[in-house]
Amino acid sequence: MNLVALACISNIQLVLSSFTIRNGAIPNCYLRPQGCQGIGRLLSEAQVAVYNFPTSDFCGEKYLKRPSCDNWREKLYYECDACSRLFRQNKGPSMDQRASTCRHYNKEPVERPTLPLLDQSSLATGPSIAAD
Repeated sequence: MNLVALACISNIQLVLSSFTIRNGAIPNCYLRPQGCQGIGRLLSEAQVAVYNFPTSDFCGEKYLKRPSCDNWREKLYYECDACSRLFRQNKGPSMDQRASTCRHYNKEPVERPTLPLLDQSSLATGPSIAAD
């Protein structure tokens, strides 16, 4: 009896993991066609805020001989665990987007912004002079 339950649970886990990968929950690196075998790790909300990335933007899915899809979509940001490149992907359609015709996941690269290492206001005052 326990063996049957264990087999059922493992089968359910395999099916669920295949659905999450297929539905874009664990995306491959956007450079997969160029040979990168990495998988995207989701950036935290704090990392997205530090990088000042928009949480929503146009879908951007490209059509042949037509302009890009201009539906407004929520974005998720990832870092490849192999090449460390950043990319974003449209979040899956939510309940309030059911009427939308856009179901694109549209993976696209994102440049890692340079973060200031020093507070710029301290540079404006000049070097400090030690008092005698």
